[in-house]
Amino acid sequence: MSHVQALAFYKQKKYEKAFLLWKEEASRGNDQAMVNIGLLYLKGEGVAQDPALSKNWFEQAITHNNPSAYYNIALMYQNAIGVEKDDALALTYFKSAAAFGHSGANFRLGLMLLDRKDDIDLLRDGFEHLLHAAKGGHLMAMAKIGGIGRSIELPKEQQNKIFRSKPIEMQRSMIQEAIDQHIKPMLLKDGGDILLLEVKNTPSIEIQMLYGGSCSGCSLATTGTYEMIRNILVNLIDEEIDIYAA
Repeated sequence: MSHVQALAFYKQKKYEKAFLLWKEEASRGNDQAMVNIGLLYLKGEGVAQDPALSKNWFEQAITHNNPSAYYNIALMYQNAIGVEKDDALALTYFKSAAAFGHSGANFRLGLMLLDRKDDIDLLRDGFEHLLHAAKGGHLMAMAKIGGIGRSIELPKEQQNKIFRSKPIEMQRSMIQEAIDQHIKPMLLKDGGDILLLEVKNTPSIEIQMLYGGSCSGCSLATTGTYEMIRNILVNLIDEEIDIYAA
């Protein structure tokens, strides 16, 4: 009850009262109360702003494997808030938070890994994290990835049985050929590019692609570029495929 009351005080901007109740809850081992106290010290709400104390409270919550604690320490290292900037440590903490399904951590981890253009395995891993965040309703992730909420189920008799009967490597080759012949030329003409990251066929066919060139980093989830790519691929395969592009 004290935790609920503390949240009510916080929403009313009665930060000192919220702090006292969370302090009481934290003494009983409530790890979310520890995170909330850390955030109060981070923002200077009801207490003097103190990033060191903030980090200390987050670290206490981490002993309880609180995902928000991992996430907030990651943000501190990523943005040099009270600590020296350290992307490697930020990555480690984001990974820990993402392992518990934290959507914000999945989003930021995805962006960090997608920046590693020279490593295809890291790009695939980054895309998976970004897609996980988008499917979980993270608005910024949804804006980054085209294809969320576009799944279509066809009756079996309308599916492309010839394509679906082929081994996954052959399916990938066919999709790559379609991209090379029908999609890449149009993107390259405008300075863009696209990379086929992954093809999955269990339980359904899923295609993951990453924009490059002048398209890289753009929020193309709702643009005609994605629609053009989707229309080409569904016409060459069938409508029951999940196509994601970031």
